[in-house]
Amino acid sequence: MAGLAGAGLATAGPSVLLWQGWQKVLIGLGFSTLLGFFGGITVMVAIYWLFHRANRAFVNPLFRRLQILSAAFMAFSHGSNDGQKFMGTFSLALFLGGVLPQFQVPFGLFSFARS
Repeated sequence: MAGLAGAGLATAGPSVLLWQGWQKVLIGLGFSTLLGFFGGITVMVAIYWLFHRANRAFVNPLFRRLQILSAAFMAFSHGSNDGQKFMGTFSLALFLGGVLPQFQVPFGLFSFARS
């Protein structure tokens, strides 16, 4: 959002930035931050409560393996929306360049984003 807003601001000035759109973005940003923070605390307290009396010889190997799984999931989820970002940005460039008559993602663009 910020990259597209910066490009619009540099091209056409501050009149192209609509407060109604930014208001939705800022509300989502604030809500997701609070939800992530309190959700993380809740999960951390629940894990601590479940394992606080467990034997360390059992917990350390278990959590060592689970940390690898967690890192793999984090890496997957971090890159899972890169294709959608490419398709949206490229479609916007095609629309603004006059190649597309209306803003839509061309079907052929899906094959580029899957690699």
